[in-house]
Amino acid sequence: FSPSGARGAVVFTVSSLFFIIFFSEMVPKSVGVLMPRKIAWFSGLPMMIAVRVISPALPLISGVNLGVQRLLWPSF
Repeated sequence: FSPSGARGAVVFTVSSLFFIIFFSEMVPKSVGVLMPRKIAWFSGLPMMIAVRVISPALPLISGVNLGVQRLLWPSF
């Protein structure tokens, strides 16, 4: 285990975290604030399709969610 290997691992980890935060959190929100109508126009159809595909399973998902809540946090 060489010091340069450890340094490389730290640099890789920190840079990966930076890129994940920047490209998955900051950029989409900034673009959405700057161009809301264009983003809504492009994302409307995929969102509609996703809702239609998932909607038959929503009662099952809600029931599982409620069961887990009652099991893990009964007094919440």
